[in-house]
Amino acid sequence: MWTARVRNVRNHIVVAALLLTLVIAYLAGSSPAPAPAPEPRPVLTGVAALPEGPEKELILEHCDVCHGLDWVLRSGGTEEGWTDRLRRMIRSGATITPEQIPALAAYLAKALPPRPVQEEDAF
Repeated sequence: MWTARVRNVRNHIVVAALLLTLVIAYLAGSSPAPAPAPEPRPVLTGVAALPEGPEKELILEHCDVCHGLDWVLRSGGTEEGWTDRLRRMIRSGATITPEQIPALAAYLAKALPPRPVQEEDAF
């Protein structure tokens, strides 16, 4: 009787171990392979960071005079935001004309869109 009980417990342990092994094997095999890392995009700086177009020449001619191209490249905004910013610059002495604002604001919004807001640590 005692021997039969030990054999029964041992059989249950063996079955449980086999089931556990099967579950682990299934879970390990069902995980999709990690996606390959995307190719790093080259970080363009200076003049190369701006797309070609007539507006690029306006930026180099007018904006770079007061605050440098790096300042422009660190900025970002919507077309409306760039429009407001360009109007403020004209009031402060920028040499672009009000007629140039719509094309320049559209170009800048496409080339330098709003930057994502980084959340502060909650600590």
